[in-house]
Amino acid sequence: MNHVTATDKTQLYVKDWGSGRPVILIHGWPLSADSWDDQAMAIADAGHRAIAYDRRGFGRSSQPWTGYDYDTLADDLAAVVEQTGARDAVLAGFSMGGGEVARYMSRHGGKSVVQAVLVSSVLPFRLKTPDNPAGTEQAAFDKTVPIHASSRAAAKGIKHSKLVEYDGAPHGLIATHKRRLTKDLIDFLGR
Repeated sequence: MNHVTATDKTQLYVKDWGSGRPVILIHGWPLSADSWDDQAMAIADAGHRAIAYDRRGFGRSSQPWTGYDYDTLADDLAAVVEQTGARDAVLAGFSMGGGEVARYMSRHGGKSVVQAVLVSSVLPFRLKTPDNPAGTEQAAFDKTVPIHASSRAAAKGIKHSKLVEYDGAPHGLIATHKRRLTKDLIDFLGR
């Protein structure tokens, strides 16, 4: 299977390697499924099934005019889960892909998912505003998103989560720290 068809007939390109417990890898913006190749190969070699797909509008998937909101992207992920037959799956989302994981879990009730990994993930609204007084001041966001206002805050809000920090790592640790990330993912799958 090279494509999955979304509810609006958008064709989503899918890579499906290996066999065993399915691990669905969701890429960041503006990347494609190829950004997960090193991890996907290691996941398949470790006895799991690695499924990575190009989000609508990216890579080899269709480029429809509409559907770039998180609800539709979560529905696309639901189509990937359903049409690949992924059961008892692990979702791993990098950057924007983490937002899709979170929306899928809330919109689709985590159907067929037993674990989730957020890698340098986007988060809920973190800016301090009158209606979000516990947020972070705009100035703190100038060169990077501070870990205390992002990942640490998210980990506190996700029941049974475990935060793993890569000291000094940039946002794109999927490339810069790929060996460590791959090892951490494989270890996580063994739990």
